[in-house]
Amino acid sequence: GWDKELTIPSELDGHPVKGIGSEAFFDCDSLTSITLPDSVTDLGANPWVYCYSLNTISVSPGHPALAVIDSALYSKADKKLVWVPMSTEGTFEIPQGIRIIGDMAFYYCESLTSVTIPDSVTTIGDWAFSSCKSLTSVTIPVSVTAIGDGAFSSCRSLTSVTIPDSVTAIGNMAFYYCGSLTSVTIPDSVTAIGNSAFSGCFSLTSVTIPDSVTVISNGAFSFCHSLTSVTIPVSVTAIGNHAFSGCFSLTSVMIPDSVTAIGNWAFYSCESLTSVTIPDSVTSIGSEAFSYCNSLSMIIVTEGSFAEQYCIDNNLPYQYTNYLDWLND
Repeated sequence: GWDKELTIPSELDGHPVKGIGSEAFFDCDSLTSITLPDSVTDLGANPWVYCYSLNTISVSPGHPALAVIDSALYSKADKKLVWVPMSTEGTFEIPQGIRIIGDMAFYYCESLTSVTIPDSVTTIGDWAFSSCKSLTSVTIPVSVTAIGDGAFSSCRSLTSVTIPDSVTAIGNMAFYYCGSLTSVTIPDSVTAIGNSAFSGCFSLTSVTIPDSVTVISNGAFSFCHSLTSVTIPVSVTAIGNHAFSGCFSLTSVMIPDSVTAIGNWAFYSCESLTSVTIPDSVTSIGSEAFSYCNSLSMIIVTEGSFAEQYCIDNNLPYQYTNYLDWLND
């Protein structure tokens, strides 16, 4: 409907109203205020996504499950930040004691420029800060162990982020399309980098993948147009589909002998890539892994290896790893 003010009843047709589902009031952009009864104790992920005009949610002072602090809504039982008004401007400070930044909590807060995350927070939920286009920097405290899917996706002004050693997992699309991100350090504690985690980070120039990571996931660094170098550690066993596709500035890659598989389109359209070293440990190379690498003049392989046969089958230039040994004779 088009109502501006809404009071959720505590009972409907003789049944108590106990919960509100995820995105229940999606795009109700006329709403300016909502009052929640004491019976509502269960809230899904941001029930008020795209409610652009909503700036007031009211609960009773003695509500058993919910609390409002500085216009933001919190869940008491799990100490979770559930919702922040999309109109929030400038700096937002999350109270000490909050443990979870809920899924989509700050979703599309376009005027949010900075956020203070206390060291009580352990989890940053899925899409928590997605599309906060004015957010410029984030310091994640050492208490955080997981960064959710899409947590900072489309934060177009984000230039730097500090990921502490406590983080073990970076979710799918966590920093997707953060076009201004130039600096990121992935700590040794991280064992999993999600699919497309840094895809579309056009300004990212270099990245060091820690030796705690075993798989470079699908699309992890695709379309990082400014990426000139990457260090792949010996812990990595597989390079996923599209992992580095569209990295136009990447000039050379050395694949360690721990890698056994290179996915489809892994280095597709890496236009500046001039050389690649593929060890004999690699026994699988996907379709068009090096297609449209127009500057690729040499793939260094071991004689008799799977990589050599791949080069022959795909009419790619190659040399053996020992091709310069004769100079030392």
